[in-house]
Amino acid sequence: KAKNNLISRGFNSDSLFVIYNSLDYNNQIKIKKKIKNENLFELKKQLFKNYDLPVIIFIGRLTYQKKLSDIVTVTEKLHKMGIPVNVLFVGDGLMKNNLKKSVEKLSLLEYFTFFGACHDELKLAHLITLSDICVSPGEVGLTAMHSLVYGTPVITHNREEFQMPEYEAIIEGVTGGLYDYGSIDSLFLKVKEWLMKEITTKIKDNCCKIIDDYYNPNIQSILINKAVKKVLNEK
Repeated sequence: KAKNNLISRGFNSDSLFVIYNSLDYNNQIKIKKKIKNENLFELKKQLFKNYDLPVIIFIGRLTYQKKLSDIVTVTEKLHKMGIPVNVLFVGDGLMKNNLKKSVEKLSLLEYFTFFGACHDELKLAHLITLSDICVSPGEVGLTAMHSLVYGTPVITHNREEFQMPEYEAIIEGVTGGLYDYGSIDSLFLKVKEWLMKEITTKIKDNCCKIIDDYYNPNIQSILINKAVKKVLNEK
């Protein structure tokens, strides 16, 4: 999107190189190989009373701009429809107490786990991998990178101008889903769609592949070198 914006303003496309964002990719790839299904199952039992239910995760700062109360609203609607789910909030922030109070009022506390802030990549890898979908109702940035690298699809809104650049990694039906900005009903339908969908090995592979192909430091290095060579060749 940024490249297209510059082209529309007269920049030469041959002189523009998109350097995608990344996290600690090489370490994450090593960690993925250590994850075992039996460990995920035991962790799920520790986190939730109803551990056999699907899990929605949000990972990041619990702030107002992330619109996390929308996750609570959607969860309530799902339970009323007979589609119970668990929700895992990984992070800390100003919204934490308000979210807890909202969940308590709705008598849904046993389905929510507030894990708190976590900076241990091995723990984060397990938390993300055991989750069925990651939902980020506000803008999504590195949360998408973190979720996709471990094969967990992401749901966020579709308004580009209110998104972070990493949102482009979310391809409808392939690596996640996009709902209509500002619409709780649309978010609810999109979450329901993905919860009812079987998260196949192919979907998980799609999530991992987009990180492997674009959002990692190895690709960044190649693209930066390409841009530098372009400049040097023009001198």
